[in-house]
Amino acid sequence: TTPFDSLIGNDRIQWLDWLDDIIKAKEDKADDRLLFAAFFAEHPGIEHDGGVERGGTLILLYDEEQRVVADVMLPYRWMEAEEEEPAQPPIRKPGLRPGWVIGNGLTVLPSRHAFIRDALVHFRNDEVETLLQSRLAGFKAAHVDTLRSTIETGLNGRVDALQKDYLGTVKESANLLGSALIGRKDLAAGLDAGQLVFADRELQARVEAVREQELVTRYLADKASQRGLTEAQQTLYQQQAREAEADLARAIADTTQYLADSRTSVAVGSEGMAAMLTLNNGLATISDTQAMATVNDRLNTIRTGSTDAGLTMMIDAMTSTRIR
Repeated sequence: TTPFDSLIGNDRIQWLDWLDDIIKAKEDKADDRLLFAAFFAEHPGIEHDGGVERGGTLILLYDEEQRVVADVMLPYRWMEAEEEEPAQPPIRKPGLRPGWVIGNGLTVLPSRHAFIRDALVHFRNDEVETLLQSRLAGFKAAHVDTLRSTIETGLNGRVDALQKDYLGTVKESANLLGSALIGRKDLAAGLDAGQLVFADRELQARVEAVREQELVTRYLADKASQRGLTEAQQTLYQQQAREAEADLARAIADTTQYLADSRTSVAVGSEGMAAMLTLNNGLATISDTQAMATVNDRLNTIRTGSTDAGLTMMIDAMTSTRIR
């Protein structure tokens, strides 16, 4: 059997109370004999004599704090005899099983590691997660939801504006492209013949400069490809043609920048449309890679900074498909 089984089935544990009764009875009798009244009843010949006579017994009296308060003597010699053991009380019949064992029993406690682990898990599940959920809910209501509402409101307004702008741009682009395809030949013919006169004199001068630089570029390109030239002559014409293309690229970019800065309209039949067609013709003349990269970079920069949808569409057409 196990120690637990022995504790449950053994009735000797009840003897502890019986032993306590015996010890208590012995101590009570010893305490009674030390009282002065009991000692006087046992020795009536006790008296105070300022000491003790020969053959007598000196007795010191003390209080509860163990302080000597008096002395008496017996005229005879007295020695404290060992008392007989008091009568033992009857042994109570023990019960079948101790009541406290049945009522309380033994509790098996978890190990310290398991106790701390379970406590931490409980704290994490019940305290930390509850606190985190509360804080997150408060933060979401105070910041995230408000920010999302603000973003959605601004985004919806921005989307509506972009839709309106896009529809307007598409409409205007369709008009521009359709009219440009119809009127481009007449406009170009007018420019070639010098018949178009702009009200904007600055624009007129810039367009004429582009046209003149285009003619120079074409002339030098034709001379460079002419047969019968020496190698030195051909190299010279090619170098001059590249320089002319670089000048033409700068003139095209500068004129486009002027149109953007002056907010000149490029609607169908306008001076801006005629100017852009001239610039497109000059752009088609450029074949040098470096000059083309330079003018494309300048035009893309102007396109990015412009708010004119028509000008933006014209620049896109010039840099991608080159209107012909």
